[in-house]
Amino acid sequence: MDFRLHYPTTIAEAVAARRSTGGSYLCGGTVLLVDHYNGKRIAQDLVSLERIEELHRIDEDEETISIGSACSFSQIEKHPAVKRYLGALYLSAREIGGPQIRNRGSIGGNYASASPASDMIAPILVLDPEIVMEDDLIVRFVFRKDEKVRSAFRKVGKRTALAVSSVSIAVSNRDGVYRVAVGSCAPKVVLCSRTSEVLSRGEGIERAKDTLMGEISPIDDRWGSAEYRRAVVRNLLERLVEEVSR
Repeated sequence: MDFRLHYPTTIAEAVAARRSTGGSYLCGGTVLLVDHYNGKRIAQDLVSLERIEELHRIDEDEETISIGSACSFSQIEKHPAVKRYLGALYLSAREIGGPQIRNRGSIGGNYASASPASDMIAPILVLDPEIVMEDDLIVRFVFRKDEKVRSAFRKVGKRTALAVSSVSIAVSNRDGVYRVAVGSCAPKVVLCSRTSEVLSRGEGIERAKDTLMGEISPIDDRWGSAEYRRAVVRNLLERLVEEVSR
């Protein structure tokens, strides 16, 4: 297939180009083009976000950290405010893929792919940012700067950073109110609301682990068995809850 590339320089131009062509947004290409090479049908018109400067910025003020949707994992990992305030997001950015993927892949693309193995989705769910949209384009993620929020992330795979996650989990805690999200254990990354409520009510880690088993639906595949995933996520939940509760 021959692609037609469009290079808008503003958000408005990008939205207009996608509307008029019925095409797809292209950022790092680490998901879209892999899908193409694996035989999935994608749009012939690709609207590149490469030249839209606003989407590549991380802006910080006294209350928020605003991360443009085209910001790379490397860019996120290296930002000191992300490490200080958004621990789970920092840890996931550090562990995604190899150096090439971290330099090209974007937070917006990772989130929009909606893959169950997308490592950034669980941290985004537990940190609960405002997601700013322009029509159907993710513009930025606006996170609160809150010293009281502690968060952590872990992934388990057949290798370390280069592996697709067999299990990923993120947990946040603010004054005893917890949020738990799990990846690679259901058709999509799951915000585990009942498990979060059990932890927030102080009902204990064993009760939380049992509740979590009812909120996930892992399968057997080449990355791990359902039984293995359940065992791993129980252990990781306990470890991360302890970590964010210190």
